Amino acid sequence: EKAVQLLPYDYSSRNNLGIVYGRHNEPEKALKELTTAILLRPDDDSMKINLSVHYLKVKEHKKAEEILKYLLSKNPRDARLHYRLGLIYDDAGKYEEAISELLRSMELAPDVIDIYEALGNIFASRLKDLEKAEYYYVKGIEAAPQSKSRIEDLRWMIQDLEAHR
Repeated sequence: EKAVQLLPYDYSSRNNLGIVYGRHNEPEKALKELTTAILLRPDDDSMKINLSVHYLKVKEHKKAEEILKYLLSKNPRDARLHYRLGLIYDDAGKYEEAISELLRSMELAPDVIDIYEALGNIFASRLKDLEKAEYYYVKGIEAAPQSKSRIEDLRWMIQDLEAHR
């Protein structure tokens, strides 16, 4: 807040303040700061991603989706945009769309463990397909062997799935 007071036209400070407000469950303040940051620097797409994250958090799925689809129209091979769109669809209960976006993200970035975990979670929690869930958790372990703590999390998930069979 002090940085914004000192430099009211600094888009980066406003963006960061918007993120902090979002994390502190102050959605109105977060929205104000994020949109102000975008108005100050409309060509910076990372701030638009932050705005889509805000909309996801406040369950305004359509607005979050619109932002990401706009960004994907500019850069259709950005794996993180497909990943984030998949998370929005998952949260909105659109599981087939979520899976489609996550699979596209996986094609573009096959070594990112978060994608496999998100797919596994959809199959385990939402669709109750434990075999597919385990498949994606195992693929995540294989795809990112350097992520030791994340791999341990996935191994625990696999163990839990096997215990429920």
